[in-house]
Order: sequence, then C-alpha cells, then structure tokens
Amino acid sequence: MDEVSNIGTLFKNLREGRGLTQKEVARKVFIDATTLSKIESNQVEPSSDMLKIIMQFFGLSPRNSYERWMITQDYSTYCASKILDNQLFEKKYVEAEKLISALENSKLKKKKLFTTYLMGAKASIWIETGVDKSKIRDLLLETLHLTRDPFEEQKISEYRLIYSEITSINRLAVVYTQSGDVKKGIKVLLALKKSIENTYIDGEEKMRALPRIYSDLATWRGMEGEYGNAIELCEIAERLCIKYDKLTELATILHTKGASLAYLKRKDESRKALTRAYYLYMVSGREAMAQGLIVEAKQDFKLTIPSRYLD
Repeated sequence: MDEVSNIGTLFKNLREGRGLTQKEVARKVFIDATTLSKIESNQVEPSSDMLKIIMQFFGLSPRNSYERWMITQDYSTYCASKILDNQLFEKKYVEAEKLISALENSKLKKKKLFTTYLMGAKASIWIETGVDKSKIRDLLLETLHLTRDPFEEQKISEYRLIYSEITSINRLAVVYTQSGDVKKGIKVLLALKKSIENTYIDGEEKMRALPRIYSDLATWRGMEGEYGNAIELCEIAERLCIKYDKLTELATILHTKGASLAYLKRKDESRKALTRAYYLYMVSGREAMAQGLIVEAKQDFKLTIPSRYLD
C-alpha cells in the first residue's frame, strides 16, 4: 500500500499522542530508550517480535496497515475515526453523521484511503436508516471506483481485493437484497467469497471478512426458503468464528441458524442456538438485538429463551 508511512513515524505519533515519554514506553515493551529513539527516527527497523510487542502495547494489530497509515498521517483524525467506529457500532447514527461531516473537512480529506473509509461509513448509516437504495448503490459504486477504476461487478471473483473493497462489495450485496433482488445479492456474495478464498491465505485478514459473508449468505438462503443450505453455511461460519475468536459475528450467525432450525421445526436445536445468540448479544453490549431476538423467538417460533437477564 503506497500511502503507508514508515514504522518509526507510527510509533512516535502513537507515543506522543498518548503523552508518553520514550523512557516510559521503552520500559513497558522491554527495550532501552536509546533503541526506541533509533526506531522512531528510522535508524533501526524493529524485529517482527518487537513490532508485535509494541503494537500490542498500543492496542493495535500489526497487520492493520490502515490504522498504521492513519496514525502516521494525523493522530487527532485517527482518534476521531475510532469514535466514529464506536458510534456506528452503537447505532448512534445522528452523532455519526455529524462526525463524518466534520471529518470530511479534516487534513486527510484528499487521501483516497480516508475518503473511502468515510464513504463506507456513510453507506452503512444509509443502509440502516432507510435511505433510497439506488442512492446507496451509487455511493458504494463511487467508493469502489476510487480504489479500482474501472470496477466491474462481473469480475469480482477475479480481483484481489483490499479490505475496504470487500466491505463495500458486501454492502452492495445487502443493498441488492434489501431492494428485493435476493438472487443478485447472493450472486455478488458468492463471487466475493470466491475472490477471498482464492487470493488470501488462511489467517487474520482472511477471517476478518469470511464469517460475515457466510452469515449474510445464510440469511439470504433462508429468505429463499433454503433452510438446510442456510444451516450448513452457518455451521461453517460458526467454526471459523470459534477458531479465530470472532464472537461478535458469531451471535448473528447463531441467530440465523436458530431461525432456520425453527422453520424446519427442529425446536430444541433452535432454542439452543437462539439462547447462545442471546447471551452473546448481551455480553457484547447489543441489548437491543438481544431483546429483539426474544420477541422474534416468542412471536414467530413460539419459543421461550431461558435467561437470567430477563428477570
């Protein structure tokens, strides 16, 4: 990625942004302050183990090159983007839209990576708040053309995609499905799945995307009445989530699995899956999703979900 800056600048901005001295950081990561000074001035390149230790100290993944790039460009904007991420997770869309407007005038407004991030955030809000689907589709296609021009839907399976593109294509599939064209949404997701499986080795980056794709595919197969296929997809995704500790996504997958089992009249298995989903929603702070699951289980499937949280 040609816009990713050197690692020394990254560490310096992280440290100064948190108001720490070189000596304080060096003591925490088990190196001397002189070595850290040389790393920050790019005289010394850290070993892979040292890189991992320092990045973990600052709460970042060594693989997340976008975060590393953001920090080296403008630390205050990076902090604001993390606030935006939390607002999106908590569905605080009014606050998120105000922050997006402010960030559109930040120092990074002319950088493609940052622009695609903001456009993607805006698209996710629009999907959740009922904005016209053709408007969302146009925004997502504009986002994809920024990093891949020309972008052609029929070639998705042939592309080696970066993570922001994977996210945008996944959202595009969601838009098609919400517009009533479930088959087209499934077709786009299957092409996206093929691209990731063919071009990524097994590991963290691959597993950032695949569970969500399997989850959406399972949901939409269920919408088509293909409940057996939906359950199979959920079980694949469930194994991936457990192996790679993707518990947030696991809740949605178990929810979909439980619903599909209920439609097949497999009530005991359905209750078990939905109960697990309920607890995962609760422990991850998504109480609205948990309560919605309780209502759905009772009204649609005539199931009662046992839970101490209900008292």
